[in-house]
Amino acid sequence: MSTSSAPAAASTTPTDRRRSPEFKYVPQGSSVGYAWALELDEDCLDRWGNTLYDRLRPGTRATMSPDEVHDVIHQADWKLLTAEHIVYQSYCKFPNLPRLEHSVLVIRRSTGWKWLFVLKDNSSREALNAPVTPEDVEGLKVFLGIKHQEAKWFNVLGYLNDIHVQNFPVVHQIYEIHPSFEPS
Repeated sequence: MSTSSAPAAASTTPTDRRRSPEFKYVPQGSSVGYAWALELDEDCLDRWGNTLYDRLRPGTRATMSPDEVHDVIHQADWKLLTAEHIVYQSYCKFPNLPRLEHSVLVIRRSTGWKWLFVLKDNSSREALNAPVTPEDVEGLKVFLGIKHQEAKWFNVLGYLNDIHVQNFPVVHQIYEIHPSFEPS
């Protein structure tokens, strides 16, 4: 009589989780000059940031003043988390959008910071030719609440070097922007 033991339960620690094989990024190079993107304006970031705050910290808003909530939502690390959440939710809602690992660019201007949701860039042939349909762009604009924005080419002249803000490493700092660029 043989005794069989049940198989050991699979470990579910974060280090054992693997990215699903169907979730594939478009290869990008290490430098970029131009990015075709939508600008995530302050209203968009605030709206999504408030929603994300309520989701991650349910009930805490009731114990805070509006100024305290505003201060949290406008911290750099919270904006970064919000931008990454926007990208993740957008990829879930629009599965045909090409996934770029460097999909959030933060650009410093004299008037402040600009946040871009990059749909394609010229860092590699694959990233430049990433298939993005007009229907997906229009749907994305409605989904994000930025209907007045247009996806356009931005001259970002810089390198995709990760900076780390409170353990959220996928934001890239580029120092100049010229939205009038039209590739030939």
